Amino acid sequence: MVRGYVPVKGSDGKSVVQCVCPAGTYQVQSGSSRSCAPCPLGSFCPGGSPTARRPTDNLGGQARSCNANSSSIDGLTTKAERASKAADCVAKAGYVLPASRDQPAVECTGSSYSPAYNRLRACLPCQPGLAAPPTYSGPRTDRSDVCQVPPGKFWELNVVRNCPKGLYRPSWVRTDNKTGVACLSCLEGWTTAATATIPVGMCNVLLPGFKLAATTPGSEPAVDADESPDAAADSKVAASSASCYIKAGWGMSFDPTDFAKFKATKPCPENTYGVANETFGLINAPCKACTKNLKSPPGSTSFAACKNRAGFGYTSEGANQCPDGFWAAQDEMSPCEQCPPCRTTDYEPGNGSKQASIRHCKVQPGCGADTTSPSSNSTDVAPADKCPIGFYGPGDVPTANTTANPGCLRCPAGQSTSAPGSAACDVCAAGSGIQDSSDVVSACSACACGSYSTGQGKACIACPTTPFNHHVGDTYVSVAGGNATYCPGEMFQTITPCTRENKTGIICLPRTGLCSGTVNGPCARTGQCQCFATKGGANCKANNMYNWPSELDINQLGDGGGCAENLCKAMASKQGLSASCCPLPCASGRK
Repeated sequence: MVRGYVPVKGSDGKSVVQCVCPAGTYQVQSGSSRSCAPCPLGSFCPGGSPTARRPTDNLGGQARSCNANSSSIDGLTTKAERASKAADCVAKAGYVLPASRDQPAVECTGSSYSPAYNRLRACLPCQPGLAAPPTYSGPRTDRSDVCQVPPGKFWELNVVRNCPKGLYRPSWVRTDNKTGVACLSCLEGWTTAATATIPVGMCNVLLPGFKLAATTPGSEPAVDADESPDAAADSKVAASSASCYIKAGWGMSFDPTDFAKFKATKPCPENTYGVANETFGLINAPCKACTKNLKSPPGSTSFAACKNRAGFGYTSEGANQCPDGFWAAQDEMSPCEQCPPCRTTDYEPGNGSKQASIRHCKVQPGCGADTTSPSSNSTDVAPADKCPIGFYGPGDVPTANTTANPGCLRCPAGQSTSAPGSAACDVCAAGSGIQDSSDVVSACSACACGSYSTGQGKACIACPTTPFNHHVGDTYVSVAGGNATYCPGEMFQTITPCTRENKTGIICLPRTGLCSGTVNGPCARTGQCQCFATKGGANCKANNMYNWPSELDINQLGDGGGCAENLCKAMASKQGLSASCCPLPCASGRK
């Protein structure tokens, strides 16, 4: 089979009687060679006949143009190559489909348009009020290009409206041009005779109270008749109510006692604002109040003069006092900002003076400022965090106006804190407790021999008295000291003795290593051997054992061996270690 062709089956449905080009392609022949080529843009190709039997039958089909053969208008095309039927033909931008297949595309004219690749039968008309400029000659493909706002009109909320009296527009303007939303104003003192005025020359009607100041009406601002410099002194009177005016920062409103009269407010009081410029005529232009909690000086001329008070953050509804832990700078018109961690502000209803800057974010009790930070100095707000256990944070002085960046303070000897972020030392330190009838931490002192404390409370706790039947002795002693003359099997005797309350004893510390020394434990079955992991080999020297405490008596170490040595090594192997040793003395000597 020739590449690119598809087979035509015979009546038996199996044998191939001919090869034809598939739909979307057409046959290209060069000499004795032929192939199927993709149908080009602007054409459709039905392909070869599915009933072809002989070489003279339609094997490749033709590329048929979407446009009528006799037409010079190239308004139809396809969206892509390999179109296979007439229905794949679409209209180009600025054209629509013809009424029948053998007719040319219809071109959009006047105030109409069409998008690219459309299947419209009629061009889209411009919205009522919009039209194509008479001089427009471009393609009618884009609505904004074709449909524009005519002179004398403006574009407001998707509706075309006439320019009011006193306004004009001389030219066409696109709807997406922001200048199209308003007309142009006539010069001061002039207006127009009608709406929808196009040329500026039609601004030729004097407003009441004005007179001509130039030879050409509308070419220069008119002069207020009662203030004309060339008028006689006795003739300088208001020609009409249009001569009455208020100055910038003033207001005008109906007289509450007589609604036929107006009353001026000069200037507008504080926290309000008046007109921006001199305003002529009797109109209702009252002083406008600044929004909630904003302030302005008397005689303000716009809302821009309304500013937030210190400690009040600005929102779309006005200003609200910041809650505690937030601040807002005066006149910044910004929302409240939160203080950094471990800091807060003093909230007084109606008074934001203590929330006016980040310097008013004071350190909370239980926290401390890091005054060693490279960015910190006497005027900075240093980073703050909760004080760790053993330290307390009194915080900034409550009566202070701004932060002094106080840091965390170490608890006095024998005292500590029960949790991070404590404002005072509330427990005794580990190894200390209150040993009299008082309940104040200032009475904390070192626990007596035979007692201990964990640093979580105020009292010393007596060591347990429950016997445990140890082969050496069955009495617990305080690891911090005592007057005992021996250490239990789970502990080592340190080099330094203990002297307290005129009593001398030894100091015992727990052993370290693989096994605890518990009777019938997994390694020392008889309770007589203590295993240690070694750094290399079974050398039982202190410097060869992992985590060997320096305070333990090295002189009591043996050289290893015996005492369930095999069990010790077996346990080390299970722990993934290369070796271990059993160096401690047994109760009856090493075995």
